[in-house]
Amino acid sequence: MNMKEKQAVKTDKIIEVKNVTKIFEDGVTVIDDMNLSIKRGQFVTLLGPSGCGKTTLLRMIAGFDTPTKGNIYIENENVTNEPPYNRPVNTVFQKYALFPHLNVFKNVAFGLKLKVLEEVGADGKITKRKLSKKEIEEKVNRALKLVDLEDYGHRNVNSLSGGQQQRIAIARALVCEPKVLLLDEPLGALDLKMRKEMQIELMNMHKNLGITFIYVTHDQEEALTMSDVIVVINDGYIQQVGTPKKIYDEPANAFVANFIGESNILSGVMLKDYVVKFLDKEFECLDKGFLKNEKVDLVIRPEDIKVYAKGSNKGQFEGVVTSSVFKGTYYEMNILASEYEFTVQNTTEHKTGDEVELKIVPDSIHIMRKLRTVNEFKGVVSGENTVSFCGGDFEFINDGSFEKGDEVNVKVPFDGIEITDDENDGIIGANITQALYKGTYYQVQIYSDTDEDFYTDTPYEWDIDDRVGIKIAPDKITLTKVEEDVDEA
Repeated sequence: MNMKEKQAVKTDKIIEVKNVTKIFEDGVTVIDDMNLSIKRGQFVTLLGPSGCGKTTLLRMIAGFDTPTKGNIYIENENVTNEPPYNRPVNTVFQKYALFPHLNVFKNVAFGLKLKVLEEVGADGKITKRKLSKKEIEEKVNRALKLVDLEDYGHRNVNSLSGGQQQRIAIARALVCEPKVLLLDEPLGALDLKMRKEMQIELMNMHKNLGITFIYVTHDQEEALTMSDVIVVINDGYIQQVGTPKKIYDEPANAFVANFIGESNILSGVMLKDYVVKFLDKEFECLDKGFLKNEKVDLVIRPEDIKVYAKGSNKGQFEGVVTSSVFKGTYYEMNILASEYEFTVQNTTEHKTGDEVELKIVPDSIHIMRKLRTVNEFKGVVSGENTVSFCGGDFEFINDGSFEKGDEVNVKVPFDGIEITDDENDGIIGANITQALYKGTYYQVQIYSDTDEDFYTDTPYEWDIDDRVGIKIAPDKITLTKVEEDVDEA
């Protein structure tokens, strides 16, 4: 194989997810019209919070779940309705799923004993056979050597440590020589030290084997450490795909910036190319291509903020250190400046109560388009002064333009949503799914029981998964009629 052919094999798409949607029986949409391509030989991590859809996507690739809509291709073959055993993939689960009544050797050999080979004879006829005892033994020993457990074949799996059991599960998956190895949070049950060791072992295995790894985790550090490519998922949508460095340095939106590493996330206005305003000050930046005066989110990483003693006249903000914690190689400080509490990481300590100056240079500011600037929903006028949307009837101010039965577009500004501690005090119930600190307020994302997202700006901090009620003042609801399609003559 020449160099050009080798390069083609290395960069071709081994898996394609095309317009895939998964809706569970209870009507909840877990994956929504997702498209994703994975190249051969990559270590790809599906990263996101619990319930975002990453494990469901992995299970659909494996064949354990079937998409409600869309198709999945492996090596250009549509495998959407193929059972797991007909796909060139194997899965390693978080709970290992080892057989307690079999020893290590027999656990690893289990899949090989079921495997059927197809061979083409000299006459062109295809014959089927099972692997011989010698072939199974050779393959099992090779797999055990790969995970550094070649002398453990006779051992009972219950006598092994968690890390050893995990390696046995990996050996069992690799012994059948899959083209894709799927790993569903495989290190979740291990302690921190063992996790670190297994991360290195998995990276070495991937390098030595050269096959495609697809790894599911909610651990950001794990994803940044191990991956060639990270796919960030939230609420069934892909938020960003990129290298670990790209994801960290240039997050696509506030969710990615908040989820990956420590971040200072603020709201601002893009005055013009290379100039952004936030916290009532104008700053030079390296971003362009935004509309004039477009509202934006921006992220500044803690390690990119410079700290000086008060009186240096080097900073743009004056602030006070509210906390300081030594983290080994740096001090992590919270510094209150211009009503925003910055998280700052610096090798020089400034103690609690110290007055300081902060400087933010252009290349430390990354501008992101807002995911949403207003809440928008589809609704129906349900009464003289009520509109039905997201499973509830909300009062609105009717100027006489709307009649019962009118289909309408509903708009509600972020500050028009009121969250209540008791869901019974609201018109509808919902769950808190995300909260971003924006200085003088928190921007909170709320997921309703009808599968809709609300965004609200609130002075109060809320915990993820809190059950809440949603109320909206009538004067905060704006309606426009849905225009009917007119058939052209």
